Amino acid sequence: MKAHFYTLGLLLVSFFSAGQTLPELEEDSSEILNYREVEQYPIHPDCVDATTESERFQCLNTVISNHLKSEFTTTPEIRRQGGGKAFGSFVIETDGSITEVKIEKSAGYEAFDNEVIRVLQLLPKMTPAMVDGKPVRMSFIAPFSIQIM
Repeated sequence: MKAHFYTLGLLLVSFFSAGQTLPELEEDSSEILNYREVEQYPIHPDCVDATTESERFQCLNTVISNHLKSEFTTTPEIRRQGGGKAFGSFVIETDGSITEVKIEKSAGYEAFDNEVIRVLQLLPKMTPAMVDGKPVRMSFIAPFSIQIM
């Protein structure tokens, strides 16, 4: 008899518990958004004078492209291969730092890919992307190509 009351008690507890909803969890701050999902683009230190989102995005693209061109070192292997094209990606963190630098599409040889990674890791800290007035993580893909004749 005691076992029946215990079982009945468990059934009642689980029945009433099933009707309860758990509070919603806070948004996952580790989620990485792309440029279409943010309200405000990251701001590179050289782009602080850009006033519209369109200007900020264009400036960010230009500055990153110029950074790749100016910092990229053509090693003997890269010269021998005649250059290459690779797509590097990285994450601009909520504190503006650059992390998770990697190659999305390889040039086909390690020397070129490694140089793209090295140069992207040199990017300075930025003002992070924002959603609802809060900093968010944002991914960025940067194509880079160089042809050596």
